[in-house]
Amino acid sequence: MDNVVRNWTIDIVLVNYDEDVINETLLTALFPTQRVKSTVHATMIYNIEYEVMYADQSYYEALRSVAIAHSQVGDSTGTALDADALRYQRQHPDQPQTVFHSRGGRSIDADAVESWLIANPAVEPPGLGYILYILNFTEFDTPDHVTEHWYDYHPADPDTNQPQTWFRLEWDNALNPNVMLEYPGFGGKQGNIYVLDPSADQWYLKWASIWWDDSSPPAHTWNDLDEYASTLDLETTTGKNLLTVYVANYASDIINYLLMPYQHYPTAYVNSGLLRALVFAMDVSSGVSVNSLRWVTSAQRQKAHLTELLPFIPWTVQVDFVNIDNEPEWKDLFWDYSYVDEGVTWCDGYGMFDAIYDQMRPDYVNTLSKDINVFGVVFIKKNMVMYTPSGTFTGLGGGGQTVIWKSWERYYFADGVTPKSGISSVQLHETMHAIGIMHTWNYNHYVGDFCSSPMTYYGYYNGTSVYDRNWVQCTYLDQMESLYYQAFSRRWQSVEDGANERTLRLRDAVIGAFTEARALYNQMDWMGCYRSLLLADELGTHLDDTLTDNTPPVIESWEVSPDTYNASSDYNVTAVVLDSGSGVMNVTAVLLANGSETQYPCTRDGARWSTRVPRFTANTSQPVTIRFLAMDNALNLAESVPHDLITGSGPSPIWWILEPPVVALTAGVGAVAVVLLVARRRHVL
Repeated sequence: MDNVVRNWTIDIVLVNYDEDVINETLLTALFPTQRVKSTVHATMIYNIEYEVMYADQSYYEALRSVAIAHSQVGDSTGTALDADALRYQRQHPDQPQTVFHSRGGRSIDADAVESWLIANPAVEPPGLGYILYILNFTEFDTPDHVTEHWYDYHPADPDTNQPQTWFRLEWDNALNPNVMLEYPGFGGKQGNIYVLDPSADQWYLKWASIWWDDSSPPAHTWNDLDEYASTLDLETTTGKNLLTVYVANYASDIINYLLMPYQHYPTAYVNSGLLRALVFAMDVSSGVSVNSLRWVTSAQRQKAHLTELLPFIPWTVQVDFVNIDNEPEWKDLFWDYSYVDEGVTWCDGYGMFDAIYDQMRPDYVNTLSKDINVFGVVFIKKNMVMYTPSGTFTGLGGGGQTVIWKSWERYYFADGVTPKSGISSVQLHETMHAIGIMHTWNYNHYVGDFCSSPMTYYGYYNGTSVYDRNWVQCTYLDQMESLYYQAFSRRWQSVEDGANERTLRLRDAVIGAFTEARALYNQMDWMGCYRSLLLADELGTHLDDTLTDNTPPVIESWEVSPDTYNASSDYNVTAVVLDSGSGVMNVTAVLLANGSETQYPCTRDGARWSTRVPRFTANTSQPVTIRFLAMDNALNLAESVPHDLITGSGPSPIWWILEPPVVALTAGVGAVAVVLLVARRRHVL
């Protein structure tokens, strides 16, 4: 097992902060400097460097103008938390309370701010890393905090596209209507940045601290930047250091849970992914048809999200909507772990989850497979509550299984007709656990929930976040590179003693592909890196062939249409190429016009290789030809006789190059492409 070492950079840009107040050394000292993750395939070492800089006044003024231009100011634009009512409800869970009230202030469009910052970065973005903006817009607030500002990151249900104006199971009721999800920070939708404004209002950190019964919440839980700063003497070193620690603690959750997450596992290095889901309609006999529920999720939506998250493997997603009355085994299992009390169906979450895992899951997925196999079950029933010893929840997940108990009423608005929220986000959340992605929070650390990831306990979004995708794909590629390079090293050792000139060139091409993969990784071009690693491995498998295959491929025939020069026409060119040895690697059409050559890689369909040569203008007093180059996997090269576009003629014998050309091998899109650079005209037989 090899070590894979990557060097990440996080640029921290302070906007509207006094350089004399923030202790930069202390600020970064509180951030992690390394992540080490291990699998059976590789140990991944991520070194983290920080650069702290200050935006100038003009940048602040420009950003301020964007924030003001994309704001809504009013008496009921936000939400305030009644902490006392929440504490009472926590102690009396059977007595729902009104814990959310409307409040006035400035609601800033986070999407607009994020777009502007990406288009106008304060610094050159790092190749491998992020920019963390830390803002100070205290000027938007009144000194008495009656008027505050916050950000609207536009959470919405992915199944209905309805703006999210509700919050969690216990408060998703008529007592708490029109809840505004205020954000003091945001990121994950558009690019490799995060925006944190410690001066912004928020209620979620307060809610979490109370509901999860934190014993020692950090200062930013209950005090925004100017509230906390007002308690300090910023003329003293102690005051400056305390403010620095306040900012660092606020920002550290972003780094520790989103940008460089400590809690995630490396992505499962697998060959395929499967999500098999059943959605049970429980009240068909009472008039809730199966068809009326088909909108709550879809296989297409789930597959799109999973493919976006981990695009290097094929995903199979099957979602079936079922009347449970037609499935007696499932119906019996459900009622074995449920009871009815005063018209409410209470479901034993842990008991039912385990029973499904042991009794049902093996009938639907291969429980012995090393690939990702997730089995999902959704029960939709009126007046249903799932309970565990630690409270009531909507779903449970673990061990490649998800079970969701979401009462029918929660799918609709108060009219019982208009769809409100489905289960795609919950299902995606649980499926991502199977891949190795954990929550964006932990007790006393909830700031990471202010993002667009489905792993938060805060807002709903359509798909995965940039941070999710970066982690899943980079850790997959690290394992892939480690495995492929180890395989290449073994192959080279087996052929090194007998290596010939073609073996050495192929070795260099493999090393070049690995080098290109690392360069693309360092630009966070994950798909480009993946393709280069595929190319490196494919080329490496043919090192042996250079010792045993000395016969070039055979260009059996070719066709150029039209067969004569026409300045207004594209050319369709096709060659039939055979190789009985190592197999054909690549075929290229070469156009000679106006004294220079242009190469056009061909695509393969069996033995036929084709491409299109775009129309061109040529000096017909000079040669105008198209010829074919064909290379096999042992780097033997064949060249056809040029097809003369002036006369429309070209003999059809097979011509072989005796001297190998200079070869450059690069990854192509969707296929392996090899660009052949002929240094000079070869003598041909």
